Amino acid sequence: MVGKFIRENRYAAGSLTVVRVLLGWKWMTSGWGKLTGSAPFQADDYLKKAIEGSVGDKATVQGWWGIFCTTSLCRTFMYSISLSPGANF
Repeated sequence: MVGKFIRENRYAAGSLTVVRVLLGWKWMTSGWGKLTGSAPFQADDYLKKAIEGSVGDKATVQGWWGIFCTTSLCRTFMYSISLSPGANF
């Protein structure tokens, strides 16, 4: 019933289009700010916590994620995301 209303009512369709455009714009500008802002995205602390949290009796993340985070593939991937030459993993 709700799906039919959304598909067939032009006011509902128009309203949802506006909401989608606004949310998309917010998502795009937030992501752009992480790439080009004064403080770019940093994954250093995230990776350190993931590696520390993957061992022990009360591990907070899966063990395979800790192993993956210690490989050079993950370091290369996170470095390319962070775009920070001083990233220290």
